[in-house]
Parts: sequence; C-alpha cells; structure tokens
Amino acid sequence: MDCLIRKQGTGNRVMKNNDFWASRSATRTEHSVRNMVFAIFSQGIITFLSFVCRTVFIHQLGKTYLGFNGLFSDIFSLLSLAELGIESVILYEMYQAAGKENLQELAELLKLFKKLYFRVGAVIGGLCVLFLPVLSFVVSDIPKVPLLPVYYLLYVSNSVMTYFFSYNRSLLIVYQEQSIESILNSIFGILLNVIQMVYLYFFSDYIGYLVLMNIATLLNNISLRQIVRKRYPQVFQWEKKTSEKVYLDEQVKIKLRKNVKARFVSKLSTAVVTYTDNLMISAFVSTAVLGIYSNYTLIAYVFKNLLNTIFNALKGSIGQLVATESNEKVYQTFKNIMFLNFWMVSYLTGAFYVLVDSFIRLWIGADYILPVSTVLLFCINMHVRLLRNPLLYFNDVCGHFVQLKRKNIWEALLNIVFSSFFLFVCHWGIAGILLGTFCSDLCTNFWFEPFLLYTRFQKDVKDYFIRYFLYIVTWILGSLFSFWVCQCISVENGILNFLIHGLVCTLVLNTCFFVLWGRCKEFQFLKSVLLHFLKKRRGY
Repeated sequence: MDCLIRKQGTGNRVMKNNDFWASRSATRTEHSVRNMVFAIFSQGIITFLSFVCRTVFIHQLGKTYLGFNGLFSDIFSLLSLAELGIESVILYEMYQAAGKENLQELAELLKLFKKLYFRVGAVIGGLCVLFLPVLSFVVSDIPKVPLLPVYYLLYVSNSVMTYFFSYNRSLLIVYQEQSIESILNSIFGILLNVIQMVYLYFFSDYIGYLVLMNIATLLNNISLRQIVRKRYPQVFQWEKKTSEKVYLDEQVKIKLRKNVKARFVSKLSTAVVTYTDNLMISAFVSTAVLGIYSNYTLIAYVFKNLLNTIFNALKGSIGQLVATESNEKVYQTFKNIMFLNFWMVSYLTGAFYVLVDSFIRLWIGADYILPVSTVLLFCINMHVRLLRNPLLYFNDVCGHFVQLKRKNIWEALLNIVFSSFFLFVCHWGIAGILLGTFCSDLCTNFWFEPFLLYTRFQKDVKDYFIRYFLYIVTWILGSLFSFWVCQCISVENGILNFLIHGLVCTLVLNTCFFVLWGRCKEFQFLKSVLLHFLKKRRGY
C-alpha cells in the first residue's frame, strides 16, 4: 500500500506509510493527555447523571427493582469470566504489529479479535440463558415476579451486545484515540439518562427502562463502528483483501493460546480474591455487617473507577511506547506514571480515611459506620491495591501473562488461608478478613510484580522499593496531619462541617505532597506536560 488516507478536519490528508506511523508516535503525550481529559469528563458526567437517574429509579420503582439491577449485574460479572482475558492478549500483539508498521498483521489480528469475541458473546449469552431456571431460586424471598425472566434477558442482552462490537474499540486503543469513544459515551450517556428519567417519571415501567438501555447501547456501538471504519480505512482494506480464515504466523498462534490460558487463570484467581472477602463476611460475620461494609466499598469503587478511567485512557500510549521505544524510555515513563498515580491515590485514600465516616453519617446515619480499626484496614488495603495500577498496566502491555499466572493462584490461596486464620483462630471478625487480604497481597503482589517489570527494564528493583517506601511515608504523614487539622476544626452544621473538612483535606494533603515532591523530575515533567496542553488549548 503506497499511501494511507485519513480524514482530518474538512479534507483528506494523504501521507506515506512511514509518515503515518511517525506522526502518531510524535504526539503520544498529547494523545495521552487528551484521552485522560475526555475520559475524566465523560466519567464525571455519566456518574452524576447515573446517580440522579438512580434516585428517580428508587422513587418510581422501589428497592425490589433496584435489587434486580444489582443481582443481574453480579450474575453477568460471574458469567463474563468466559471472556478468558482475550482482549488484553490480542491487544498486546496488536501493539507489536503497530510498532513494526505491519498493517497486514494488524488486520489479521483484528479479524481474529472479531471472530473470537463473536464466539465469546455467543457463549456468554448462552450461559445467561442457561442460568434462567436457577434465577427463581436466587430471588426466592420475593413471592411473585412473573416477568422476571424478561427483565433478566433484557438486562443481560444489553451487556452481551457489546461483545459483538468490541473489536472496533481495539483500534482506538492501539492508535491512542480513546477520546472518540469517551465523546460517544458522553453523548449517548446523557441522552439515555435524561430519557430514562422522563420515562420513569411518567410510566414507572421497568421493561421500558431496560429497552431504552438496549437501544442506546446498540446505537452507541453502531456509531463507534462507523467512525472507526472511516477513520482507519487502511486496516479494513487489508481485511477485505483476505478470506474469512485468519492467517497468522504459527509462533504467534502458539503464543496467543498460551497467553489466553494464563490470562484466564489470572482472571479467575482475581475473582476468587474479590468475592472471598464478601462471602466470608456474609457467611461467618453477619449479612448485616456486609451491608454496612458494602457502603464503604461503593465509595471506594467510585475512586477505583476514576483511576481506571485515567489508566485505560493511557493504555494505548503505554502499549505503543513498549512496542517502539527503548527500555530506558519506557522506564522513565513508568516512573512518571507511578508518581502521578501515587499523588492521586494518596490524595483520594487520605481524604477517604478522614471524611468517610462523616459522609456516611450524613448520607444514611451513624448506625452504618464501621469500627475505626476496620476503616483503617480497609483504607490501607485500598491504598496498597490502587498503588499497583502502573505495575498492572505495564505488565499487561509487556505481555507478562504467563509469568503472572502462578502469582495470581498463590494470591487467591493465601487470601483464603490468611483470612480464615485471622477469622476462625484469632476471632478478629471483619478486621481479620481484611488483614488476611493485606497479608496475601504482601506475600505475592508486593514483591513479584515490580520484580518482573524491573527485570524487563533491566533495572535494580531496589530503586522501586525505596521510591515506594518514600511514597508510603509521605501518604501517612499527610493523612495524619490532615486528620489532626480536621479534628481541630468543628462546626455544628453537619453538611458545612463536611465541606470544610473536605477543603482542609484537599489543601493539606496536596500542600504536603508539593512541599516534599515539588522539585523532583517526575513532578516537573508532569507540570510541563500540563502547561503545554493548557497553552495549546488557549491557542498560543
């Protein structure tokens, strides 16, 4: 192919193959910042509107239908393990093909992605249908719900549908243009939530609510498909030239099979760790305590989702970086992202510890507050897990699927052993379960993930642990000082008191971080990137 045509602005821009790849590489940082900004903006709008829509939902339909939403979501999350982790594995190969400027291999991988995800969608859809007979037993405390199967099928069809279009999204990730998806998600998210609220207000009908959700998802995916095909015609031209059969090098196929198996085991092990804590709290502590605990996990999920949104926006840039640049360049970028993650995580978890009890007291009452020791352990676990974000994403795009498999199995087993010991032998209740999770993390993830990545960088992992220790000390000092300042300030009005404490946390924590880290190379780099982006937005 002599040239590649890509739409930009009002006209078509024609460029040679090498120019095409070079232009994308040259703007990697700009792509990253733009993707982050759009992703955060999109997530913020959708989260706010979803909260408002949820409020209308509860008022018009009640707790029972809200429970259906939660139940259907849990069932689908469990059955979606059948996805096997295919996306991460094929994306890794697509980064390599893009790095080699091999459009033919990229098109073949896209075709494989499409073929496998069509099968995955069919399998998960089939499993959801097979689960129908069991559904009535899961909701046995509700006497008569004749339309329950209809509700369930409409809900899961909305999620299953996405698998048949996901291959289009992969090109946006590889080419670092997830901002397009963020814009589409914002448009359809706003329209869906507004229409659903109006519909619920006038009709109070759950089926219509679910039908609207399906229509919005379908239109969103069709729009994304059309945009991707127009934006990357060169890839789809290669796809049309070849037959339906996927032609890939035999070594690539062997590696794909091995990585998919390893990724599936890792996903299964992670699911065990995630669900073990909740099951043990419900079965051996109290279902009521689990209900109280779930309020804390809900707030933590908002923070986790925000950070995931940011890192998903960076994933394409990280993937291209690993595929095309030297170990030294990748290592420096890792340190910059690790620092950015430290700052965000430390601020969010520090503010969480200081403010969460006040927030819950205002939201649902003092009866739903957990003991101080439990909140502290919950916060430590959240901080430690979120600090792993850069390690997880870099190991993912480096293709370390097989190497991480055994680690994930050991993490799941040790989580059960430690949590059981602290729960049944020490009788420490929910605090013991959380401590068990922390210990399993310390024995596996804490040392193995950085060791694996730094071996790839050909760097001494000691540098990572020194940096990690300093970050932890900074977080502890900032959080304790913030907590002490908030204890010295008290206002009778609960809402005003919470807002003042929130402002204090923001000022104190970020000031501490700036004083201690404001002169480091990573901060200076991130500041220059932000200033460059702002200047470009203003047009000078």
